[in-house]
Amino acid sequence: MGFIMTVAKSILTISRDQSLQSTRTLILQQGGYMVSAALNDKDAIGFVGGSVPLDLVLMCHSVPEASRIYLATEIKRLKPRLPILMLYNGYDPTSANVDGSLHSLETPEALLDMIGFMTRNIGSTLPQKEPTDQQARKVPLTHTSDLRRLRRRASD
Repeated sequence: MGFIMTVAKSILTISRDQSLQSTRTLILQQGGYMVSAALNDKDAIGFVGGSVPLDLVLMCHSVPEASRIYLATEIKRLKPRLPILMLYNGYDPTSANVDGSLHSLETPEALLDMIGFMTRNIGSTLPQKEPTDQQARKVPLTHTSDLRRLRRRASD
């Protein structure tokens, strides 16, 4: 009798707000993810360039715009296929080179659903399925209706 071992996906969360970071980390851990956390640009880039494999970067709306743009650019330079999901609140989420965005007031379930979809379909360590990285960048995920639309397209 054999068993199947599953490996938890690894997520790097980047935030400037410790309480938001802690809450989000708990939500992700309860969702079955391994979580690394960075509160500044240097630590975030260190995690991405380090030896721990990452499946997704989750950037909080508390990160200032200049840092969001810098971090997204550096992450894509270091690991072009590593998906970045940005939580936004009151600004244009497409200002940085990210693969998807979700309003910060969405439910924890919507966050986990979006992360699950992105790690299965855009992830750096998994085989590519529709949509491809190029297609996802042409139409960034911006809310749960986009997620439903892409799921329908991927299942066709």
